[in-house]
Amino acid sequence: MMRFAITVLFVLGLMGAEAFSPVSPGLGLRRPQRLASVGPSQIHGASGAAIPFAPRKSVPRMSLADEQGGDQVASGGEATPSSCSYAWTKLSQCLSDHYQTTRSIPSIMKGALVLSPSEVETTHLTVNSVFSCPFCTGLHGELGRMSDLGEKSYDLNSADSLDSCLQATPHTGVARYARDFATKGRYDSGDYEQLSSSIGPSRASSVRGLAWFLRWGAFGGNTILSTTKSPSLFKLFFTLYYLPLYAIIKAFSAMLTVFPTKSPKILSQ
Repeated sequence: MMRFAITVLFVLGLMGAEAFSPVSPGLGLRRPQRLASVGPSQIHGASGAAIPFAPRKSVPRMSLADEQGGDQVASGGEATPSSCSYAWTKLSQCLSDHYQTTRSIPSIMKGALVLSPSEVETTHLTVNSVFSCPFCTGLHGELGRMSDLGEKSYDLNSADSLDSCLQATPHTGVARYARDFATKGRYDSGDYEQLSSSIGPSRASSVRGLAWFLRWGAFGGNTILSTTKSPSLFKLFFTLYYLPLYAIIKAFSAMLTVFPTKSPKILSQ
């Protein structure tokens, strides 16, 4: 129920932005600017003690592919950027991701019906292990803790490789797809077909939609946080529009800390 309410809140914000920013399907993904790491967030363990989300170390990771083709993923490998956060620097980048996420809204909303809470949070936390958005860390760290992932949500969010992700969740097919989605920076039909054959097309479409949803939310949060470090007119207007939404998410994340680990499904769903 909580996750569904949060999803509706984000979707309303997304649709509001779309109303002011019509997007052509021809827009392609572009390489966003990488930013410095941001401050830590927390989740809570079964005992109620705070478990810190430490800032992630700089680790080898696949660069986001640009619209000319970009770098391709080597089998079993990830490539080499040096910093941990990602943000939009241009309006065209922002509108492209808004368009892709808007297309995914039916699959996103369906996720609460066809996926378990731990599958949903495996998708979110695995994608965020690459994009490192502190708003997403706070929210999905808590929701992951309340799902069947429990304290493993910490390991998943801070994972620095695909192998680390696979060790932190029982949903290895979902984690593999989500990690590849984030590190490649683009939709890969081969990855999706593999996921679809593993968990079924209906559930796979929701995982794909949730991956786009988390990418959109993470880039949005990192864009807001980057405004004071590298200001621009685009970032200023983006922050003015979306800051109230992210403030609500921040407050809601703090409220979730009072709920126990592995809460009843009606709370974590």
